[in-house]
Amino acid sequence: MAWLPIARTPIQYEKTDGNPANGYYLKFYLAGTTTPTAMATDTTGATQIAKCKLNERGFPISNASDETSIFIPHVNSAFSAFKYVIYQSATDADANNFANAIVNISSVGSVVDVPSYLSTYVATVDTYADISAALNGMSTGQQFILSGHTVSGKGGGIFNVVSSSGRTANNGTCVINGALAAVRQSNGGKGFSIYDFGAMVDGVTDDSQAFNDANAAGEIVTAPVGDILIAQKVYLRQFVGSGRYVNQTNIILTGAGQLLPGDAYSSWRGFRVSTAVNNKVMIKNEGHSYFVCKDFLLFNSAGTGQVGIEFDLSSADIYFNVIDDFSIDCFYPVKITGDLSGGAVRAFNSNVLGRGVAGNKWFRFQSAITIDMGTGVCDTNKFGGYFESGINIITLTSGSATPFKQNRIKVVQDAVTRIWNSSIAVTNQNLWEVLDVGPFTYAGVMPQNQIIIGPAKTKVRATDTASTGVLTTAVEKTMTFDAETFDTASEFDIATGIFTPKETGWYLVSCSAATLAYTWPLASKLEMRLYKNASIYSTDAQYSETASAATIPFTCSIESSVYMTAGTDTLRVKLIHNRGADTSLDSAPTLNYINITRSD
Repeated sequence: MAWLPIARTPIQYEKTDGNPANGYYLKFYLAGTTTPTAMATDTTGATQIAKCKLNERGFPISNASDETSIFIPHVNSAFSAFKYVIYQSATDADANNFANAIVNISSVGSVVDVPSYLSTYVATVDTYADISAALNGMSTGQQFILSGHTVSGKGGGIFNVVSSSGRTANNGTCVINGALAAVRQSNGGKGFSIYDFGAMVDGVTDDSQAFNDANAAGEIVTAPVGDILIAQKVYLRQFVGSGRYVNQTNIILTGAGQLLPGDAYSSWRGFRVSTAVNNKVMIKNEGHSYFVCKDFLLFNSAGTGQVGIEFDLSSADIYFNVIDDFSIDCFYPVKITGDLSGGAVRAFNSNVLGRGVAGNKWFRFQSAITIDMGTGVCDTNKFGGYFESGINIITLTSGSATPFKQNRIKVVQDAVTRIWNSSIAVTNQNLWEVLDVGPFTYAGVMPQNQIIIGPAKTKVRATDTASTGVLTTAVEKTMTFDAETFDTASEFDIATGIFTPKETGWYLVSCSAATLAYTWPLASKLEMRLYKNASIYSTDAQYSETASAATIPFTCSIESSVYMTAGTDTLRVKLIHNRGADTSLDSAPTLNYINITRSD
């Protein structure tokens, strides 16, 4: 008797509401009958399996107590058509109790003939280390499933068995055993989670190898919410975390742990990094241009001397990096280093570190930007942000002979004590915009520099812990605020949430709101609307694509540039949801805020 697989890969079975049929039971029948048919055999081939349990992802499993025992059901090739039924319990399945079935699909079309090599069992292997042995006795064209993780429902992936000719073993992606190779199937450009490569995300186990293996797969690397311990160097090209504040991808560096761009054109976003290791460099760019890194937070949780980002020019010049929308809270937020032995002349040119002021924060530094690159040039760059409690904005070390010229430095700080610290007369033709009233000094000779000193044009920061109040379902409500960190030109009313500019020009607005944790019905959403006068100017929303089983917060954020006319135009932020019940915002001021900055 010949048996054919239902599909080349395990089908995920769902309930009628679209959610996986977790814990339910699957049976097959000849179309038009109530006679069950076997879907697999046990490992000896002697006993046929007439029903199977579905795991938490809706995959068929051969062992009801083992979520990872995934298999592909087969049906008798003599059947012209069949039907499948999903039951709520093993008891209902054994009794063929169609009345209690949650899914009953009749006359699924004729079984389509497939290549003969697929008429054999497609294996499931437990761990990546088992793949090589699993290739023994397999044939090209077959596939197998990698369970891939000690945590149920995490990781895994599909591997195709192909000829090993011309292939190179690549940890996590390609395993070679003689004439055969197991190659991880592409995820269609959606990227691979570090879970797929065995990451534990428990804050205790070193997940460095999982990151590097995922990066070697050649697609986007994604990281889930949770604590991720990194104790070795990790190289990443395209990396997307889950967030830096709400739903954090929290990377903890210890030992030799460090994050490095994998090559030119690397792009990262949505994460936070902390370390308690003294003098640790958290992110190090070893000579790569076109590196883009946004929406991140770096801080030292303990210890001294930590560096947020180091640009190391020892091996190559660095151009066109864009580092934006960040907070860096450590001793040396940025260091630009190179060959101090008098070797190659290197260039750090045309880079952006803080595109504007709003959203870019430099905290608790000894020197925000330290240039220690020996013989080289540092010009046509942009540096900007809010510098808190600082001593030196730019420091050129005594071992560096680097011309610092034609740069634009935009500083917001209430008490600037020194924006330039150097006794070496190599800085000229720079534009310094110090947008606050406060003590301003500099050391060193600064020929042909243009220095513009505040007061700041516009700088607003307001936060909300309880002012906005309850959001009634389907009713739009204006965000109001109960605390104002600063409002340099008295243009913002926290009680009404309305901003009215005193100068005509462009303004950069960034705002965020997060609810408390709730269950969200299918198709429900939280929407944030930025109004200019009476019209919606920009929006952001979080949607619930499925009904949430767990309680979760919803979050929205907007960052937008708005041209406004003094005295007549206004801005405000409104929220609306359709959850079907009263909803309140989280009380954390770091989650509910508005920042407004004059950007031209």
